[in-house]
Parts: sequence; C-alpha cells; structure tokens
Amino acid sequence: MNRPTRELVAAVAAFLAAIVVFCLALEVEGRFLFQLGLFDQTGAMAIATAGVVVTVFGFAYALARRRFVLPRAGCIAVAVVLVPYLFTWSLGVPRVLTDFTSAEVAEYKRDKAEDNRVWDVHPVIRFYVAFPVAPGLVLTYHEYQVAGLDGEGSWELSLWYGSSSRSLWHHSLWIS
Repeated sequence: MNRPTRELVAAVAAFLAAIVVFCLALEVEGRFLFQLGLFDQTGAMAIATAGVVVTVFGFAYALARRRFVLPRAGCIAVAVVLVPYLFTWSLGVPRVLTDFTSAEVAEYKRDKAEDNRVWDVHPVIRFYVAFPVAPGLVLTYHEYQVAGLDGEGSWELSLWYGSSSRSLWHHSLWIS
C-alpha cells in the first residue's frame, strides 16, 4: 500500500475510534453527571471530553499508521466502502437531522394548536452527535422539548436511503 493510502486509512480508523470514545463519553456524562447533579456550566467537562477524544485520535492514528498494511484488493475495498460512507456523511446525516426536526416541529405545532402546555421557551431541539457508523446508517443523539411534558433525549440509529430516512433502533435516556 502506498503512503497516501496508508495515511488515509490510518486517519479514518483513528477518526472512528475517536467517535466511539466521544459517544461513550456523552453516555457517561448523560447517565451519571447530569442525574447526580454534578454537571458544571463552565464547560470544563466539554474541554475534558475533547481532550480525551483528541488523545484517543492521536494514539489510534499513530498505531494505525504503523500497523495497517493492506494488499491492493484491500485498498480497492477501502475505496468502495469509503466513497458511500462519505456520501452518507455529506448527504445522509443532514437528511436524517432534517427528518427528526420536521417531525418534532410538527409535534410542536400540534401541541400549540391544542394549547397543551406550550410556553415561550418551546420548542427546544438539540443535536449533540450525528455521524454515519456505516454507509447508509446514521447514529444520532438528540434532545427535544416541544411542550411542558412532551420531550425526550435519545440515541437513534437511522437508515438513510436517498430522499428519506427510517429509524431502525431507538434508546431513550429520558422522557418528559
């Protein structure tokens, strides 16, 4: 394998390792720190999480650069997977986020029409993580609050197929 291909493969492997660590860090923060009331508003946790992710990326990149040696067929296979993955990243992730937002805004409009505890602060829709885990599969963590007792924070795995997406797996961390 030539040097530029090895560098690309190492960077992709390191990036995926860093994303996995980032998702795990968000899960730990969501489960333990918020529920125990230990979350600080200064951003120290965000800085610490970024530091861990950058460190994991650096170590994974260095290790992958030394260890990855693919035959020619392996390079072709990496390209065949990498191109659809990049399409999913550039077109699929925005489509999935748009679909989630559209559904939540429709729910907000319905609650507002029914005068169902909708206040001035609503709607609140936040996406914290959104990335493709494989070509056509997008993992997201997002939270929304469209009315006083109508909200959720959840992980979702969605299948993106061109002009639409469909949820395949859903794990709620909190529901109101």
